[in-house]
Formats: sequence, C-alpha cells, structure tokens
Amino acid sequence: MTKLAFFCHPYHGHLNPTLGMVSALVEQKVVVHYYTGTAFKPQVNASGAIFVPISERIPSSYSKTKPLSLAIFNSTLEKSLDIADHLMERIEKEDYDYYIFDFFTLWARMIRSKLPKPAVATYPLFVQNMEVLKLNKREVIRHFQRPIFSSILLHRYRKLSRQILKQYPLKALRIQDIFTDITADLSIVFTTADLQPCQDQFDNSFHFVGPSFSNRIFPENSTMEIIPDKPMIYISMGTVFVDNIKLAKKFIQTFGNKNYQVVMAYGMSDPPHFQNLPNNITIKKSVNPFEILKKSDLFITHSGFNSVMEAIWFEVPMICFPRTADQNLTARMVERYGLGLIAQDHISKHTLIQKAASILQDKQLYQSRLKNYNKSFNPYRSGEKAANIIMEWWKS
Repeated sequence: MTKLAFFCHPYHGHLNPTLGMVSALVEQKVVVHYYTGTAFKPQVNASGAIFVPISERIPSSYSKTKPLSLAIFNSTLEKSLDIADHLMERIEKEDYDYYIFDFFTLWARMIRSKLPKPAVATYPLFVQNMEVLKLNKREVIRHFQRPIFSSILLHRYRKLSRQILKQYPLKALRIQDIFTDITADLSIVFTTADLQPCQDQFDNSFHFVGPSFSNRIFPENSTMEIIPDKPMIYISMGTVFVDNIKLAKKFIQTFGNKNYQVVMAYGMSDPPHFQNLPNNITIKKSVNPFEILKKSDLFITHSGFNSVMEAIWFEVPMICFPRTADQNLTARMVERYGLGLIAQDHISKHTLIQKAASILQDKQLYQSRLKNYNKSFNPYRSGEKAANIIMEWWKS
C-alpha cells in the first residue's frame, strides 16, 4: 500500500484546496500522513488522512505588524528550522514512498534535501517564478524600501539563512527563493491555465486543475439566515493580517444606514465591539462564505486567491483591498479581466461608495465576464482530478 507524507503550510488558504484531493487519494487506498498545524486537525481527519502535528513554537522573530516585513521572512526561516528539526527523525522512520508539499513550506524542502523522495508540489494560487514576480516588481520594491527592512533585520535573515544552508543542502536561500525555488516531479495548481500569469513559462509537469471547494468545514455558528431585501455587500479581509480596526470602521461609516445590507466577517479573532452599529450591518467572527456569496451582489475582499476563486464561481463582482504582494497581483488580475476594482486603505468614503455603486449599476456586465472564467471551473471535482493525475504519475 502506498504511503505518503503531505506537508502543508498551516493557513486556511493553503490547506482548504487540498482537502478534496486528499480525500480522493484516501479513497484510492493511499495512506496519507498530513503534517500541519493543530487548528486544522478536524479538517484533516474528515478528509480521511492521518493528522500529524508540526511544531508551533512562536519564533523570537515573529511579527504581525506588516504582511511583507523582513521580520515575517525571518520568522519563516526560524519556524522552518524548528519544524524540520522536530520532524526529521519521524520522517526517516516512516520511510514514505513520496511527498506532497505546499509550495510555501520551506521546511518540507529542507526535509526533502536530506531525505530525498519523489515529490509533488501543490499551489493554492497561481505559480510564482521570477517572471511572475517581475509583473509585481513595483509592489515588491515598495515594500522592500520601507524602513522595516532594517540592517538589523537583514543581518538576522542572513544569519538564519547560513544556519539553514549549513544543516540542509539547499542550493540558495535568497528571499525570492522562498517563493520560486520549487523543485518537484509534478505540480498541482489549484487554478485554471487562463488565470495563470506567464503561463507559457510552465512545462507539462504543471497541471492546472482549477479551484477546489470539496470537503470544506466551516466553524459552528457560521451559517446565517439572510433574506436580502436590498443590495447585499459581503466584506471579508481573510484570516491573516485581519486586525485593521481603522479599515473596518471605514466600511461601517461608508455603508452604514445606506440602502445596502452588509455582512462583515472579521476573521479568526473575535470582532471588536463597535458602538452604535447601524441596523443594516452585521459583523460576525466567521461565516459560511458559500452561503453568503450565493446571495451577495458585491464582495469586498483582501484578494486572497481562494476568496477570489469563490467570488468568480458564484459570479460576484469584487472590490479588492490587497494586503500582501501576491494579493496585489491577484487584485490586478481581477481588475484587468473586468471582474472588479482595486482600492487601497486610504480610499475616501466618498470614492468607496462610488466604486460600489458603479459595480452594482453594471452588475450584469460584471457577471457576464465572471461567467466567461467560471465555465472552466469544476470545483467539486477538481480534487478528484488532481488525485487521478498523482496516481497516474506514481504508477508510471
């Protein structure tokens, strides 16, 4: 019986697309040991895989202040060292047939460098190589020029890099290598080829299976009974970097007491208490996005790739407030294809309400464009498709 190790970055956006694929592999009698954070144990168990926890010690360099602060990259290196060191002995004993790893799990690549096996990479968003990063060069440079990239942080990054390269035989560890230096025998990409930037850069080892919504588990009390009697706006800034009370207040001030019904999902932290919340606005810690999007006329989003794929599937136009460099590229894709508009945190309330009104006025036009892209989606079968591609590769 085939036995594999699946290494996944412990974030919803990385794990959720893989669940249908894992369930399909288990149905084909593959034993899957799924390595990720403890918060995702219920989802992993429900897929039929065997959950294995990774180390979740908070690194000394951890920072949640800026999405692209060098402190975040230092934290990534420090966590990767801790996780890889913690797992090496177990991985060696298990002697897996092959690995599947999320492209962002540096620690998986470190383990594979010392315990080589055939491997499949998974991408919960479009593939990022140097050509794709160049499309987003301006945004990346804007972040890298900030004071947060101090000489102290840079020194720390170099020290951690040297430590990793001394222990693990990787080729290099520049910052861009975290995203781009991915070597695998097969790659599963959870989007379609027509949404992949620079698609001619990728050979036939890359399989674009489309977004996968199978086997999703939503928190208790996330379902809402909503019968919209006015245009409905759904607002969600994702589950990472969500503590932006100033932006939340701007949404409340912009849409409160207007002819809209607004549902705001605040993220994984408990939402703060907003005094005198207008009657037309509901704020929840989390919601079932599928149920809300089915009834929504407009989606205000952080431009996380999974969220954008869900909006395309349910044909809901978007206003994108990107938080990170990859989300900026996704937001630009949304605007370029006429699926929505981009906004920044400093947008005035007047301009934001104008953007919302213009999209709602042209809703049918936006929906016709959304249909052009979602017709190639099959989000409740793409997990099975990915599993079949992996099985065929492994048997060949």
